[in-house]
Amino acid sequence: MYRTNRGERGANRVIPGHKGVAATMTLPNGGAIRVDDLGTVWRGDAMAFIHNMPDGVGVAWIFDLSFPVGSNCRNHRADVQLVQHAINTLLAPMHLCKDDGSPITIYLKRDGIYGPRTAEAIRGFQRALVNDGRLVKADGRVDPSSSTGWTNDGGAQYTIVYLNRKHRDVYGVMMNEDDFPEPLQTDVKTNRMVG
Repeated sequence: MYRTNRGERGANRVIPGHKGVAATMTLPNGGAIRVDDLGTVWRGDAMAFIHNMPDGVGVAWIFDLSFPVGSNCRNHRADVQLVQHAINTLLAPMHLCKDDGSPITIYLKRDGIYGPRTAEAIRGFQRALVNDGRLVKADGRVDPSSSTGWTNDGGAQYTIVYLNRKHRDVYGVMMNEDDFPEPLQTDVKTNRMVG
């Protein structure tokens, strides 16, 4: 049986028997075909999506990335916007700090551009997690979650999982896609769910 997710870019299908291997192929037109570790084939340019999480992750689902955000990464606009939006919601309540230890007092522009301020804010969030006893590298990079939400390192979750969890912990609800900027909002609504 196939699960499908029909959006403007076509159907996303789960390939039966395909588990544990993720791959992405960039097409000549700039689009992508991505097979995640659940076997779901993602077609088109829509990137950010909702990802169901298994028990033991701390949240039932997350807003996830399709590609890593960070230095020397693809930095798809909607993926970067998701990270920028999530960090903006947590700047004040978590008292995030710059690399020099001073507080970050200016919100990130949710423009989908990974620049020095976005990198520093990601590192600030990651350092706050480390100070809270979480196993995270403060490297300024946010990777898409695995199907389990946990990294290969064992006791660590992906930064994107922590961004979703912290928002829920601080506000009592998950992020609202209606608050997302474009094209992130359209990407999430078009490319609804996997897993």
